[in-house]
Formats: sequence, structure tokens, C-alpha cells
Amino acid sequence: MKILRDIENIELKSCALAIGNFDGVHIGHQKIMNDLLKYSKQKDIPSVVFSFYNHPLIYINKIKDYYITCPEEKIQLFKEQGIDILIMPDFNESFMKMSPENFIKILKDHLNPQHIIVGKNFNFGFARKGNPQTLIDNFDDKVNVIEQVRYEGIKISSTIIRELLKSGDIKKASTLLGRNFFITSKVRSGKKIGRDLNAPTINFNMDQTSKILPPAGVYISKVFYDSRCSYGISNIGGAPTLDSFDDKCIETHIFDKEIKNMYNKQVKIELLKFLREEIKFDDLSLLKDKISEDIANAKKIINLWRKDETNSNNHYHSSDDDINYKCTRD
Repeated sequence: MKILRDIENIELKSCALAIGNFDGVHIGHQKIMNDLLKYSKQKDIPSVVFSFYNHPLIYINKIKDYYITCPEEKIQLFKEQGIDILIMPDFNESFMKMSPENFIKILKDHLNPQHIIVGKNFNFGFARKGNPQTLIDNFDDKVNVIEQVRYEGIKISSTIIRELLKSGDIKKASTLLGRNFFITSKVRSGKKIGRDLNAPTINFNMDQTSKILPPAGVYISKVFYDSRCSYGISNIGGAPTLDSFDDKCIETHIFDKEIKNMYNKQVKIELLKFLREEIKFDDLSLLKDKISEDIANAKKIINLWRKDETNSNNHYHSSDDDINYKCTRD
């Protein structure tokens, strides 16, 4: 996939084009991508996605804790979808003040789209004055407007998924995403307290990402590192027993003991199931006991997943190996 950060750097003879923020790249967005790829293959023209690197609402309203997928996560998902060209300029004052007419002129001058796909609620241009009808007025029957995909009567949207994540409904959020909700970050050095609790962890801090996180607590998780994958448990939030209350901190204990030397490495964590809320204990020995209990409970649940291929969370493992808890990279 070719990635461009400036639309001025490209001039195409023709293309199939999808436009949107696509935060989360959920199953509604995936329908748009599937239609885009189908048309581009039929006409033998490149598939192009135009999506701002930073979300306009984060730029305009300085919102925090908003992204379902951070920009680099979204890029990776587009790559996995099989998109040919991704155009991701920064949303800035120039784009904020740009009229719908000027934006359409840029599309015509640089991309010459033969087919444009947008969602029904798509808006663009200054004060969101442009909409699907504006595109139809300028591109006629080249525009395909996709209705919102529904799940159990719910219109799927990034807004709904953010609300589900904030409320802690990981399972339903993941269902609407079409994949497990995940976090990617570089591992940083921690205080190494986990070693004293018989549960060494890898540590992340999401302060600078504007990534939305579910409520603080302990979750069963899946850890991806290079070509390896393991189950584990992740704590989101601080360590109240140690009087640490950083709600953007993530600590993950990995069950596969062979995964080592991960500092400063890029790691992906999928959150699979909520286990319990944060608890402040009177001393470290009680915390140590509770962590051991968390690990045992998580492994029991994982073993049930392994034995049930029809489990809706799709965490089945083809082996009943209870020693290292490696998992498949599904």
C-alpha cells in the first residue's frame, strides 16, 4: 500500500475512491472498503482511501481519549484490507476553512475518481456544509452512498463503539468492530514491582495517544509481538495499593514465559474479557494473592474457549496445551 501525507503529491488518471474518517475501521467501514475493492478490481483501477491522519474533532475541540484506532493503527488496518493508495494529510486550519467546492476541485484535479463511496452521514468542507448530495451534484452517478450497517437493530457508528468502550462493554464493541478491540504501543520500562508479585509485566503509557480506553480494571488479553502470540492479563489504570492513579497506564502479564526482552518494542494487546474492577488492598501480600487468583481465573476461561470452537469471541486454540498459553494469530 502506498501512503501519501499530501494529496498534492499525486495525480491519477482514474481511481475508485472512499472518503471518511473511518475511526475504528468497523464493520460499516469494512463494507465501504469491500465495495471499493470490488469496483476497483472490476474496472482495473487503483483503490484509494482519503482519510485525515488526525481526527478533525481532536484538532478543532482538543478532545482527548477519542480514537478507537490511533492513526498508525488505522493505517495498518487499511493495509490489511488491501487498499492500493492511502492519502492521509493532517487536518489543519487550511482544511478546516476549505469550502466543499474547493475540496471537490482537489479531488477532480488530483484523483479524477470514476467511483466515489461514502457513508450516508458523510460531511465535508467548512462547517460540514458538504454532504453526499453535494458529491452527487458534482460527480453524478459516480457516487455510491452506503447506508449504515445495522447489528441487532443498532446503526453501527464510531460514536456507538466509543460509548460501548467507555461503559466497559468490550464484547459488544468488538462485535461491531469485527475484531477484538486492541491497543498498540512501545513497551516502556516500569517499576518492576510485578516481579515481586510473581507476575512480571510489560508496561505502556497511553497519555500522548488520545486513545480511548475502557474502564480501569483487569482484563483477559492477547499479546502480539513479532511472530509470537500469547494470552495474558492486563491491568488498565493505576496501582491504588501503591498510591498510583495513572488511568492511562497499562500493565500486562504474559502467560508465555518464552517471550522476553520486549523493552522499546512495538506490541499489540487485544482486550478480550473484563475480569474485575480495580481494588485498593491494605498490603502487597493481599494484592499478590489476588493477582494469582486473577491468573487462575483467566486460564480457566481461556481453557473453556479452547474447548469451544463456536465461542463468539473466536479465541479458540487448537491445542489443549496448558503450559505456555501460546495462541494463534487470528
